[in-house]
Amino acid sequence: MSHRLNLTGAATAADSASSFASLVIKHDQQHEALEQLKFLLNHGVGYELICLVGPTGVGKSTLAARLMKDLLQAEQSRMMSDREFVPFISTTAVASGFRAFDWKVLYHDALLALGDPFVDDRRPTPEAREQQHKRVGESLTAATLRLRLSREMKRRRLKYWFIDEAQHILMGARAGGIGDQYDVLKSVAQSCGVKLVLVGTYQLLVHLQVSAQLARRTEVVHFGRYRHGEVDDRNAFASCVQTFLSRSGAEVFPNVEAEFDFFYAGSVGCIGILKDWCARAMSRARMEVRSHLTIEDFRRTRLSGRAITRIVKDIHDGEDLASPDTDRRIEVMVLGAPASGSSSTTPKEGSGKGGRPGKVGVRSPTRDSVPPVAGGLSGGAHA
Repeated sequence: MSHRLNLTGAATAADSASSFASLVIKHDQQHEALEQLKFLLNHGVGYELICLVGPTGVGKSTLAARLMKDLLQAEQSRMMSDREFVPFISTTAVASGFRAFDWKVLYHDALLALGDPFVDDRRPTPEAREQQHKRVGESLTAATLRLRLSREMKRRRLKYWFIDEAQHILMGARAGGIGDQYDVLKSVAQSCGVKLVLVGTYQLLVHLQVSAQLARRTEVVHFGRYRHGEVDDRNAFASCVQTFLSRSGAEVFPNVEAEFDFFYAGSVGCIGILKDWCARAMSRARMEVRSHLTIEDFRRTRLSGRAITRIVKDIHDGEDLASPDTDRRIEVMVLGAPASGSSSTTPKEGSGKGGRPGKVGVRSPTRDSVPPVAGGLSGGAHA
C-alpha cells in the first residue's frame, strides 16, 4: 500500500493525524454543487439569498471553504489594485442558547471579518434611535451594529457574505416569526448589493417555505449524499473510501469492495461523516500501538445506531423538500389544467367553474330558464 507510515511512533502518529485532518478530497457531488454555486453568484439575477443545504456531515462547510478559495484567486488582481476591496466575508450563525437569535453577535463577527477597528464601540447612533431604522424584535444595539455593518460593506464593496449554520437564524425567530428574520437579512442584502450565501441543514428548507417573497428571492443548491442505489454514486463513494484509507497512514486496511455496504451504512453516504469515522478508527489503532486498521476498529468507532437512525430520518425528510419539481407538477400546481399538449380547453361535463371537478351526484350550478306561466305567477324553477 502507498503511504506506509509507522503508527507506533508518537511524533509520526501526530504528523499522520494532523495530515489526515487537513486532507480535503474533491469528489463528484462536491464538484456539481460547486458549479451551481458559482453560476448563481455570477449570474443569479433576482436572487438575494443562495442557500446551500444538505444533511449533517455531507461536507457543506468544506465546500463553502473551497468556493471561497476559488473566489479569492479570481479576485486577486482587483484586491491588489484596490486595497479597500473585500470580495467576501465568512461568519457562523452561533446558536445563543435562548429562543431568540442574537443578531448582535452575527453583526459583530461580520464587522471583525471586514476589519473594522471600532467594532466594540457600541454606542447607539441617532440614526439607529429612529424607529423606522429598527427591525421587528431588534434591539437598539443590534440596529446600531447593522447600520454600521451596512456602511462598512459599501465602503469595502463587499460582494458575498457566507453564513454557516444559517438555520440558527430562522430557528431563532422571536417577534413576528421567521418572516421578520428574513426581512433583516433582506434589508442588508438590498441596501448593500451583497449576496448572502446561507449554509445549513435541511432545517433551513423547512423555514424557507413560510413566505412567498422569501421563496422568490432565494435559490437552493442541494448538496446531497451519495445514493446507494445509483451505480455512479456507488463508484464515486467507493473511490472516496479508498482515498481516505490509503491516506490514513496504515500499512494494511480493510478491502473497500468487500466491505462497501459496511462503510456506506456507517456513513450514510456522507463524506464528512466518513472522514470523521476514519479519524476515530485511526486513533483506536494508535492507542493499541498498531500499524494496521481492521474492520473492528471501524465497528468500535462507528456512530451509534440511534444517531444513524436520526440522521437517516432527517435525510429522507430533507430530500423530499429538496427534490426538484417536474414541469408537469408545476403546470398542475399553477394552472390546474390538463397536461401540456392537450387540445381540450373546455371544462369537462360535471366539472365546476374553471375546470375544477364538482361533487359526485351534484350537477354544476347553472341558471335555469323559466318559461312564462299563465296568470303571471311562477310555479318555481323547472329542470
